Amino acid sequence: MSKKTAKKKKIFKSLDKEEKSEKLGSLAKNNREMQIWENIEGASREYFEVREFKSDENCLLLKIKSDKTGLVGKQVLLNFEVAGHEFFSVGDLKGPENELYQLNLCPKIFRFEKRKYMRIPNDFAKRMSLKIANGNAVEYFKLDNVSPEGAAMILSAEKQKMFAPKNNFKNIILELNDLIFKIAIVVVQHATPLEDSPDLIKIGLRFKEIDSKEKRGLVNEVQNCLYQNLKK
Repeated sequence: MSKKTAKKKKIFKSLDKEEKSEKLGSLAKNNREMQIWENIEGASREYFEVREFKSDENCLLLKIKSDKTGLVGKQVLLNFEVAGHEFFSVGDLKGPENELYQLNLCPKIFRFEKRKYMRIPNDFAKRMSLKIANGNAVEYFKLDNVSPEGAAMILSAEKQKMFAPKNNFKNIILELNDLIFKIAIVVVQHATPLEDSPDLIKIGLRFKEIDSKEKRGLVNEVQNCLYQNLKK
């Protein structure tokens, strides 16, 4: 077994009140960029500059970077970056007044590890699992988290051989909520024991080959899971 160990850590963190004020204050102080888009398939992101954070009203004042926006009056997803971390939340866009738009924020802001694609933990979904053929048997594995690019799961160490690095599996079924996504090839990227539970291993998987239509559907469902959890 590899001598390397992995820490069991949350890839998401819900900010408390103090952290939220700190990050949003920094965002406004440095006039950082914020991306905003509607939670619908194929929605384009629109770009704004953060001008002010009003903590007493839990809102941000934004200046649009383009000529116009179609998001006024809609509930939107928002994304920004501070100190190398990404943050997501939901808000309602109003305005403009004196060329500034007001974004009323929901209570939750999640911090993510910075990645190309958003990744959600299993408690963001009703069901999140992989169906893998192993010889003549079919096995189901509950996922720890998933993104359109790959997934991770935590298993007993006895599965180390099956999920050795570089092993690949063909024609995998990913179940996410009530939807099914077909993945042509999944590759094991790493399999390392957990630092605080050496009888468990963390498996990292990459979706090496997936049809573009399946991937679009997966992107949409991952985003919808995030949106629904931020609204709660």
